Amino acid sequence: MTMPDRPQSSASGYWLEVREHRRALVAASAGLASGFLLNHYVANIFGPQLIEAFGWTRSQFALVGAFGMINLATIPLIGRLTDRIGIRPVATVGIAAFPLTFVAMSQMGGSFETFVLISLAQYLLCGATTTSIVYSRLVAERFAAARGLALAIGATAPAVVGIVGSPLLQALITREGWRTGYLAVALYVALVGAFALAFMPRDKPRSSATRKRVERTGDYPVLLRSRTFWTLFFGFLLCNLIYPLQSSQLMLMLAEQGIDSARGAWMVSLFAGGVLAGRFLCGIALDRFPSHYVAAVALGLPGLGLLAMSTGLAGPFGLAVAVVVMGLSLGAESDLAAYLVMRHFELRVYGTVLGLVVTSLALSASLGSIMLSATLALTGSFTAYLLLSAAGCLIGALLFLLLGKQGDPTVSLT
Repeated sequence: MTMPDRPQSSASGYWLEVREHRRALVAASAGLASGFLLNHYVANIFGPQLIEAFGWTRSQFALVGAFGMINLATIPLIGRLTDRIGIRPVATVGIAAFPLTFVAMSQMGGSFETFVLISLAQYLLCGATTTSIVYSRLVAERFAAARGLALAIGATAPAVVGIVGSPLLQALITREGWRTGYLAVALYVALVGAFALAFMPRDKPRSSATRKRVERTGDYPVLLRSRTFWTLFFGFLLCNLIYPLQSSQLMLMLAEQGIDSARGAWMVSLFAGGVLAGRFLCGIALDRFPSHYVAAVALGLPGLGLLAMSTGLAGPFGLAVAVVVMGLSLGAESDLAAYLVMRHFELRVYGTVLGLVVTSLALSASLGSIMLSATLALTGSFTAYLLLSAAGCLIGALLFLLLGKQGDPTVSLT
């Protein structure tokens, strides 16, 4: 069953829906603000510190992003489990594990293998359980007319934390050291994660017939024959090759461009501001314009920024603009994945389908990390990676225009 692309409702009904389900929005926001998405900002701050302290190479550090390959297995599993047993038990696993990984990082010696093992545990236990795969279902179950705005509100909190927290965390690390910084992050994610779990409304009750339909396995062959599914899969895969730069390499790339750590931290803050603006702009646009056009424009923007970065001539202002553009696109990405799945597939398999779509993001992040590590090892520069990921981004964004074509009989999964 394909849902209307732009739900029709009065302005009063639009805002009434937001007010009526505000508890779900608060819980989703708190969960995402204390979840795995924080690594977009935290890893960028800690990366140069760890490299300087232990003498690791940039190519070594870049390879950690390849652990996103683990999510190729965990994301579909977590999505299916959320459909079957509900949001709360799945989220509890990540909420309990995430702060422990930061405590462990604060105790590291110089062994890169130890960092690898802790990062591996973080990806395995928290990489899907504390993200939109789980929390966006709070929105999917309750919103229709204001769906885009609700997704934007629910996904905004990590960017707000990045804007406020990046300079503060950098200042704390400068004053007290990176070990204290990790402990501060652990305390924050533990407290806010516990609040999200306590404030979370109960899962919507489902009929026995619906539960039986979710438990069946025949959905997968039908889904894998869907043109819409594969368009989403490859579109997001190509557009997300820049993930290593967004998640952990931004400060290092800026340093290569002659930006010092203080200005770099503020650019990370600008990046977070772009994520925040991108989520709201995309969410509002999705409630008003055809979703395939919104997706093509929003995910095509970083290609231009990456091309500007690759010249090395942009200067501090040009780099800041390019960083903001990348943030805008990253902010739009999570809204778009959840919205497009809601738009084209049934709610009963929302987690299943979103899990598979987001798997393409995990695959792309891993491929991007390998590509970045290889190009750094071969050239010693970010330029080749910037050019390759720009091409992938622009081509991938064009695929979303195909979603405007009508008639994919397999999408309903009925």
